[in-house]
Amino acid sequence: MFDTSILYLGEIASHYLRHFASKEGVDKTFGLYDKDGVFYIGDSRVEIVDDDITVKGKEYEGTPGLWELLIMKRPNNTIYARRPCKLRKDFT
Repeated sequence: MFDTSILYLGEIASHYLRHFASKEGVDKTFGLYDKDGVFYIGDSRVEIVDDDITVKGKEYEGTPGLWELLIMKRPNNTIYARRPCKLRKDFT
């Protein structure tokens, strides 16, 4: 189990979590959210290390495309490929 009081974020995760913190243009319905200092997607706890994300025991490479889908209300389709769309379904 990770110590959730300390996050080790990579450059990509930091960029997208700044959007998340500002609450501007973020997906508040289906995306990542914070509850009592812990990140979740749906009812699944999310662990973030560097740029990578672990959900339900499965680690996902923290690409710009994945972060775009998890954070942004209107993801830029020039940043993500079709493959990450399936990953979003895995999280919920």
